Amino acid sequence: MKTKEQIIRTICLSLFIGIALTGCSDNDIIVSSSGNNITNSPAEEFFPLNEGYSTIYEISYAGGSSELTSFKVGGEVPFNGSTAIEWFSYDNYGTDTGFYQVFDSAIIYYPSRNSSAETIIKLPFAVGFSWDRTTSDIIVDTTGGFDDDISGTKLDTNFVDTTDGGGSNKLLPIEGSSIMTIEQKESIELSDGTYYSGAYRVQVPNSATTSNYYWFVAEIGLVKYSLDAPNGDYSNGKVVGELVSYGTKGY
Repeated sequence: MKTKEQIIRTICLSLFIGIALTGCSDNDIIVSSSGNNITNSPAEEFFPLNEGYSTIYEISYAGGSSELTSFKVGGEVPFNGSTAIEWFSYDNYGTDTGFYQVFDSAIIYYPSRNSSAETIIKLPFAVGFSWDRTTSDIIVDTTGGFDDDISGTKLDTNFVDTTDGGGSNKLLPIEGSSIMTIEQKESIELSDGTYYSGAYRVQVPNSATTSNYYWFVAEIGLVKYSLDAPNGDYSNGKVVGELVSYGTKGY
């Protein structure tokens, strides 16, 4: 028998999903892990960015509070002399927009049109592989163009966004040190009982004694994160986000 708290939580989640995905019919949402989310770039296997792909996370805080946040992939738009994919967030505070540029071996994230870049996915995505998220094989030139041939170029990390630019807050919870390391491929179970096999656990140092941890699943993307967790105590972070819904909404 469900407790009163479980019933209330289920109702709240249903209402939030309805609001975040408003305007779609019963057939618009396709929840699948069979390859429907894969698009053109191999790097997108671990962070799908096909238009309409939506995710909803429950974020729990150490003090006991929690909230729901949803993200939706938009279309391709002009971006600093090139193009980028819009990424929308919806939470209790409103709506914000980030941007992604996708390459065969990497996905680069921008919190806004004028902010610094981060390489959040880089191939080969395999256990033991590390990369500096402020460094990329893709060089950003002064006109916003890209060049695949220059290796180890330092991305701009000093920009302070003072304009609206389509979103001023960092939506993606990847933070801490610039070094990202794929520590393990493992099976995980979320607090709602959802089980994922073959999740890649990525570690980012946060301090001398704590780290931020992220779990990516092929064809789905980020399914869990744990921020400011004691080193090795993966799930006991001060902020924990878990995927509660994903799928593709038709436009």
